[in-house]
Amino acid sequence: MARIRAVSLDFYNTVVRFEPRREQIQAAACAEFDITVDTNAVLRAYPAADQFLSEENGKLPLSRRTPEDVRELWGRYEMLLLAGAGVTVDLELASRIFERVWETRQGFAMFPDVVPSLQALREKGYSIGVVTNYEGGLAQTLLDLGIAEFMSFAVTSEEIGVAKPNPEIFEEALKRAGAGADEVVHVGDQPLADVQGPAGVGILPVLLDRDGVFEGYKDARVISSLEELPDLLDRLNAEWTS
Repeated sequence: MARIRAVSLDFYNTVVRFEPRREQIQAAACAEFDITVDTNAVLRAYPAADQFLSEENGKLPLSRRTPEDVRELWGRYEMLLLAGAGVTVDLELASRIFERVWETRQGFAMFPDVVPSLQALREKGYSIGVVTNYEGGLAQTLLDLGIAEFMSFAVTSEEIGVAKPNPEIFEEALKRAGAGADEVVHVGDQPLADVQGPAGVGILPVLLDRDGVFEGYKDARVISSLEELPDLLDRLNAEWTS
C-alpha cells in the first residue's frame, strides 16, 4: 500500500442527514395512513433497504429511468423498509406512503463532526473530495453548507451517468484526485455502495456506522464518527512507513 494522499467522502449520512430525520419523516407519513411504526425499528431497517437501492442504482441510475419505473422502485424500497420494521404493505400503498415522504419538506443538517474533521484532514495535507449518488446540484449545496473550500474534487452520478457501486464513478474520482487507487481512502455509510464499490477498483474503504447498525462488520475498517478518520489515516500511513 502506498501512502494515503486523498480522501473521498460519501455525501448523505456521511456529511449530512435529512432534517427532520428520515425515520421521523417515515413515521409521520405512515401515520397519515393509520400505520404505526417505531422509529428505532425503521432506523435499523434502513441498511437492507439502502442496499437494495444501491443495487438498483448500480444497474441504472434513477435519473435515467422512466417516471413509472422510478415510482415502482421507490415503492419497492418502501415495502422493504417497512417490512424490516415489522409492517407489511402492498406495492401500491407503499408507493403512496413514499410519495408522502417525498412531499414532506426536507432540508439538510450537517453532522457536527464534519467541519472539525475536514479541518484536521486539510491540516494534515490530505486532498478531500465527495463521491456521491446525490442528484441535487452538489456544488451549490456544498457552498450553502460552507464546506466547498475544503473540497478538491467531486463526482456525482448525476454528472457522469452511473451511480455507486458502479466502478466508473470511482475511477473518475481517482482521475480528479490525481491519485492512484492505493493512495485513496473512501468513507461512506453503505456496505455495497461505499465498501464494495471502491474496493472493486482498489480504493481502501472505511465504513462509517453512525447509528451502530453494522455491529460485527468485518469487510472494512469501521468508524462511528468522522473525527476518528484522521487518526486512522495516521495509523495506516505509519504502517506504510514501517
